[in-house]
Amino acid sequence: FSNGDRLQLDLRFRTPRVDDGQLRPSKAPPRLVNLPSGEAYTACYEGEHPNLPSQTRGVLPMVWRNEIVRVEIAQNRVVEVLGRSDAAADLHHFLSLDGARRNVAELGLGCNTHARVWGNVLEDEKAGPHIALGRSDHIGGTVGVSAFDDPRHVWHHDFVFARESPVSVHSLALISSDNRTDQLVFEGEYLLNALEVHG
Repeated sequence: FSNGDRLQLDLRFRTPRVDDGQLRPSKAPPRLVNLPSGEAYTACYEGEHPNLPSQTRGVLPMVWRNEIVRVEIAQNRVVEVLGRSDAAADLHHFLSLDGARRNVAELGLGCNTHARVWGNVLEDEKAGPHIALGRSDHIGGTVGVSAFDDPRHVWHHDFVFARESPVSVHSLALISSDNRTDQLVFEGEYLLNALEVHG
């Protein structure tokens, strides 16, 4: 991230999806679309396979109550809110109300060239990379409504790291199981040749 924090996301056992704005009759459930469209996304591996914990770990900086709050993540869960600010205390309280809120749900790559960051998350997330916490079953993960202690606690929130955001993704690379590296973002910009579809 632009502030120096690093995060590794485990994307094993997941299939990336695309939001192209089309809601065709043949689209498999859940039949969802949001506008503006323009992103590729995938749920993170949440450790549902026996004896195979998620390798998602590191520190995620995010904007909460108009401040940058950093959280420590291990095995795809927020394990600690770092810092002593009022915003950090508020986030700690919010996440403590229900353990399912601590789940790292999604990596999204917004790629709508007309989208801008202005405070509406449905457009903000289409302007660049974003990472979500909370519910994931609607995007290919395993954490659904039943994972929450109370249905009123169900939550999925995208934290946007586009170039215009207070914290942005400085560098992002995909590393395959055979250690092949595809650099997707460098110095806050997508590398267009990395976004080509590999046959």
